Amino acid sequence: MKLHHVAITIKDLNISIPFYEKFFGFKEKLRFRREDMRGTGVMIQGENVIIELWQFDTLKEGARQELPFTGIRHVAFTHDDPEGLRHIFMEKGIHCGPFKIGASGGQYFFLSDPDGNQIEIYKPAII
Repeated sequence: MKLHHVAITIKDLNISIPFYEKFFGFKEKLRFRREDMRGTGVMIQGENVIIELWQFDTLKEGARQELPFTGIRHVAFTHDDPEGLRHIFMEKGIHCGPFKIGASGGQYFFLSDPDGNQIEIYKPAII
């Protein structure tokens, strides 16, 4: 079994699609309307993952939960040089969290998309 896509609810497709295209190299592949859900979905394709972005006609904002609660916490992308990529993002005006080395030896940092969805840039430790 393979992961096909991850769905993320966003506020504005006209802001989120360019963000994922510019900073992560995604391309829009499919746009569709669901009147029964009163929303528009857009499939954007990355190197080896699809993200389905959803913009609903009426948005209900929920609270971001602490780590111990159930649900998706963040989406992670691998990169060979997360520290270097963090500097590039920051030069382009993207706020990034601190660069860290985790307990497993992996290197990472976090940033948020335009709607506050957490994105991790991660390089696993060489085992």
